[in-house]
Amino acid sequence: MLQSLQDFWAWAEITPEEYAKNGIDLLSEKAPFNYPNFDFLIEYCCESIQKDFLTDKEIDDILTIMALDNETQDVLDMLEKKLPQQFEQRLIHIGLKHLQHEARWQLAELIYRRQPEGYEKYLRILAKDEHAYVQKRAKNALSYLGLSLKE
Repeated sequence: MLQSLQDFWAWAEITPEEYAKNGIDLLSEKAPFNYPNFDFLIEYCCESIQKDFLTDKEIDDILTIMALDNETQDVLDMLEKKLPQQFEQRLIHIGLKHLQHEARWQLAELIYRRQPEGYEKYLRILAKDEHAYVQKRAKNALSYLGLSLKE
């Protein structure tokens, strides 16, 4: 795991699993955007996708940072514009089962915006997600694309 991401969890005094379940109150001093090295996490995402190869762990880290950045959605916007097509399918496949629902709903938005090969299938998977907000965002994307909510 990216050292700075480990440092974030220690600073926030929460585990990734606890964050996935309960999040962090936005008014808390431990809200992700208050992390002193938060800009470094965003920069890490931008630099990572410029590499020739990304490991599954690096993709997982990018998705985790995207989840932490769910208020400003800078990572989502950057991925929409700059994610190389060579990483697109792996990011989606890892993201569909990502621990953080904040990453999964943004993945639905990314799929809607980019419409990669198989996008309808991926949105339908997310429309059945265990988390209601992920379902809502995926169903909205299907609707915006003029696709029936039924398979």
